[in-house]
Amino acid sequence: MSPFREITDAHRSLDDLNLKSCRFEKKKRKRLHIPHEQLPVGVVTRRNARERSRIQAVNSEFENLRQKIPELCSGGSKSRRVSKERILQEAMNYIHELRTLLTRGATEGPPVYHAEINQDKWRVESMIKS
Repeated sequence: MSPFREITDAHRSLDDLNLKSCRFEKKKRKRLHIPHEQLPVGVVTRRNARERSRIQAVNSEFENLRQKIPELCSGGSKSRRVSKERILQEAMNYIHELRTLLTRGATEGPPVYHAEINQDKWRVESMIKS
């Protein structure tokens, strides 16, 4: 084998290694940064209006969810602010409790459901028809 061929083969194997080891990443499009003060007033106004509308929609849906959770809609909750984190946590707890209730009810027969709301903690209990 000629020395030229050996060098070429070695070069090819290095190229293969480099191709395999390098990551093919999508090139990010670079945007020209325009300072806020230099943007046309209409652009900033529309952007702010879109963001305000989005925030209002999210807050509205959180309020709808809060009203559906027994613990959070019981006495006096309207006057105190409830964090979004707490709303989500209580919703997950409520769903878990309902799921447990349904699986337990499937093994015991057809239960009648009612929600018992206490000041401290809500509990969903099942009562078997007598």
